[in-house]
Amino acid sequence: MPRPPGALVVRWRDMAAEGKSYAEISRRFPKYSADQVRHYCLGNSGASLPGPRQEPGRWGGHNVWLQGEKSPHAEMSKAQALRVLNDWDEKKDAWRRSGAEWAEKLGVSPSTIHMLRRGETWKHLEHPNQGRKPKRKSAGKAEESKAAAPRRARKATRKKSGAARKQTSKASKRSTSTRKTSTRAKSSRGKRR
Repeated sequence: MPRPPGALVVRWRDMAAEGKSYAEISRRFPKYSADQVRHYCLGNSGASLPGPRQEPGRWGGHNVWLQGEKSPHAEMSKAQALRVLNDWDEKKDAWRRSGAEWAEKLGVSPSTIHMLRRGETWKHLEHPNQGRKPKRKSAGKAEESKAAAPRRARKATRKKSGAARKQTSKASKRSTSTRKTSTRAKSSRGKRR
């Protein structure tokens, strides 16, 4: 690769300071690779040249060149990710299709869909539905919970009777453990002699 003139390196550093990626800069100057531009912008090469040098972590730890479908780990396209994210129903305040349904349709794992919806992947889309959860109970669930009140009362009485059973079993365990302790104490006394 040819060595760039100093004036060009200063120009690259200015472009990088404006927020251009090294790949964008190298596309404007096809004689030079993105790695070469990066080395000169970081000051690994041409350290004596003027111009603002870039910090190594200027993108905050995110590889902006391998986001979304450009990533070798991408399991879906941008269009597919947007279809999944646009599946939110405002009236029902829920997703229209389950993550498992989308996963089967797109041929990916359900966790891929759930991570997309939670905003753990494809963050760069900054879609308003990423990280969305239902905010309120639906009317059907409220009626269902009223009907379940008698069942909850029966369960509570069962739990109380279960608690009483636990107390009696704890008392019997205590007496058993006391017997074990006294037996151990006797056996340890014999070993000391």
